[in-house]
Amino acid sequence: MYNTESFVKQLTEKYPPHQGNKTHFDIKNIENFESELGTELPSDFYDFLLAYGSGSFNDYFYVWHPFTEGGADEFFQNNKQAEENYKFLENSLDASWRVDCCFSDNKLITLNGDKKFTETLRTEQIDAHTRSKIMALGNHYPYHFFPEKDGMVYWGRTDDDDFFLRIRDEKNSIIMYSDGYYEFDMGITEFIYEYLTGTIRLPMMHNETGWDFISYES
Repeated sequence: MYNTESFVKQLTEKYPPHQGNKTHFDIKNIENFESELGTELPSDFYDFLLAYGSGSFNDYFYVWHPFTEGGADEFFQNNKQAEENYKFLENSLDASWRVDCCFSDNKLITLNGDKKFTETLRTEQIDAHTRSKIMALGNHYPYHFFPEKDGMVYWGRTDDDDFFLRIRDEKNSIIMYSDGYYEFDMGITEFIYEYLTGTIRLPMMHNETGWDFISYES
């Protein structure tokens, strides 16, 4: 693993974990998992797992846990399925409708595609703070899955969205897929915190405010 800023303290203060958390793993478990995965993951991912264990927020927001029984196999299966889904969407989307954008000084810049299709992204509804965190957005973006260069790892989801970690030389960003792709300049636990607290806001996001962590450990 490589070191990243952790928001676990902020998370646990606002959304207390289950007191009976039975998660136990050590650096050797991490090394074995990452060896099989083929890449290092950020330290705040493991901080989250140690604090919360296996479970979800409101049976809605899930983070994959590779250190439960069968958890690593499920982690790899989830990633394989996510890659297949991405390639299906990539190949089925009409190329003429694809658009990739970013914000610059709070203005929307079209990187690829016809500007007339940017209205489908509903970017006018995105607040200034969220815009400042978005590195890229669009209904198609040239992402790849690890082990390809700058590849993605699928680490969690809600019932409506998928979340990916994009790894670039021990730096990472978060990619959220819902009605399109949104890449955020932040780590896993910062993203979870900002999502749950509503600090980042997107037009299609779940508006839940009363989050509780539900443990799945017996």
